[in-house]
Amino acid sequence: MKKLKLTINGEVKTFDLPENGEYKCEVEESYVPKVGDCVRVQIHPYNDFYWFKITKVTNKNAYFKQGVYTYLYLKKEINNLDVIKIESFIYINDERIYTQITPEELKAKYAEAGYDWDYETDTIKPLKWMPKPGDYAWYLNNLFKSWRFIFEGNGGFEKDLLDKGLLFPTEEECQKFADHCMKYINKNK
Repeated sequence: MKKLKLTINGEVKTFDLPENGEYKCEVEESYVPKVGDCVRVQIHPYNDFYWFKITKVTNKNAYFKQGVYTYLYLKKEINNLDVIKIESFIYINDERIYTQITPEELKAKYAEAGYDWDYETDTIKPLKWMPKPGDYAWYLNNLFKSWRFIFEGNGGFEKDLLDKGLLFPTEEECQKFADHCMKYINKNK
């Protein structure tokens, strides 16, 4: 009996071939994740997606410290839910499709979920609060008093406050900033 030896990802596989006949060999390229890679993983037959940086790979699992998990489910419409998962793993098997992505793509996915991500340290922190039109927002008026208004998102005054980090989601946070400013003013009198 003839033998066919193939080396696939450093692993030698041997196949028995019949003595007579035509031989066909189809090669299907598939991405095998490595430590340090940023990946998007789609789980079939579901519409679940994971985005993460791989911290460890065994022959059966790809481990990650944290990642963005989005699952889509169908009702009358599609609902996207982004969840940050911490310290987990994904089985390496045929039901999962691994796609290598750039660190910039992973950073963008974290940003969609409201976080800033750093590739080197693999750490996340919440992004700066950003009100949506119709949200209540707080700012300090010229008398250093907390003032609430409905954020519309189209005014120059709102944009200036937002760019300078002077809009707050709660009265407590706004007052905390006012107290900090008053300490500085009173100290320099």
